Amino acid sequence: MSPKMLFLINIILILGITFLPLTVSNPLEEGNAPSLSHFLTKMKDIRKELEDEIHKMHKEAAAKVEKIEKAALANIKEMNDKIKEEVKEGVGKVKGFKPPIIGGILNGCNEQIQHLNGLL
Repeated sequence: MSPKMLFLINIILILGITFLPLTVSNPLEEGNAPSLSHFLTKMKDIRKELEDEIHKMHKEAAAKVEKIEKAALANIKEMNDKIKEEVKEGVGKVKGFKPPIIGGILNGCNEQIQHLNGLL
């Protein structure tokens, strides 16, 4: 878990304990107010839930990144194959003719960027 997340969780716990007396009725008047250990237990439960949620979010993000990487690699391989074909076709043509590799690369890059933006 990242240090920033731990810091935020600790701040939430500290604020919860700090403002706890404002939310609890006066135990001298009521006589049956919950104990501090009860609230500390609740805070620990909340912290555990937050850690679980963060862990779940990390897993989801990793899955999305992996999906994008696979799609990008597949598209790059496809573009590479297209460029190889253009080179093969261009080599056999008129001497001095340059195959449209640069145009193919630029178009392929634009397609790749649009595809990746669509995945996000």
